[in-house]
Amino acid sequence: MGGATSDVTLSELDWCASQLSDGRSGLPLRPGGLLLDLGCGRGGPGLWLARRLKAVLLGLDIAPEALALAREHSRGYPASYLQADFHATGLPGASVDGAISIDAFWHSSNLGAALRESARILKPGARVVFSLVERDRLDLHGLGLELLEEHSCPGWRERREAFQRGAARLGLVLADLTGFQRRLVSMQRERCATPGGPAAPL
Repeated sequence: MGGATSDVTLSELDWCASQLSDGRSGLPLRPGGLLLDLGCGRGGPGLWLARRLKAVLLGLDIAPEALALAREHSRGYPASYLQADFHATGLPGASVDGAISIDAFWHSSNLGAALRESARILKPGARVVFSLVERDRLDLHGLGLELLEEHSCPGWRERREAFQRGAARLGLVLADLTGFQRRLVSMQRERCATPGGPAAPL
């Protein structure tokens, strides 16, 4: 499912949906709310989650070819797409009810900047759920986001290896992720208007 380099499973998307709609500690993504897909590619995971949660979808990617396919796949659904960089989206602050990034943030040369931008555009208490492919733990200090939960992706290495073999048969070369592991991470924007600012009501 998803873009050319995504092998996310339905159980992983179910976990993402539950994190975005969970209002126990913050602001849940409600029907009609804005779901932002950062690095949406062809749009599969974002569209699946938007339909599941009855959200309005905004997909963001730097590749016009991917955005054209995403628009085609979402025809008939309330979705729009924007060509932009997820390090600097150009979106207004505190304007997004929930955000996801599936198999896109690991392409970033500055993950901290991407997460700080996510914190800026999320409403206070809203969540971003994203996948990471890494060897080491991420330093989450000072990003304006609170870590809520992490979810391992059993069988991911085997799926990725099969995916790479299939890509190689088509003449495509994917990043070598030998020794890496994938996990899903749920974070919530801190409940203040700006990091270190006064608390904002939910």
